[in-house]
Amino acid sequence: MTLDIPERVVYSAYDEADDETINEAVVEIVLSYLMCIDEDGEPKNVSVRRGENQNFKVEMELRYCGLGS
Repeated sequence: MTLDIPERVVYSAYDEADDETINEAVVEIVLSYLMCIDEDGEPKNVSVRRGENQNFKVEMELRYCGLGS
């Protein structure tokens, strides 16, 4: 199965990550995105919040998989 991840989902990870943690940040953001779509790839009505619980800082809110915007 192949999913198209919107570029804005991956690029949002660059806001809070540095060069050493960018791969982990991208994985975190993409997993958050995948958690807010159903098995058909349609957005769920959810809000996911991430904070400083890892060794990098990513705080964002996903609304309808649109990253709150």
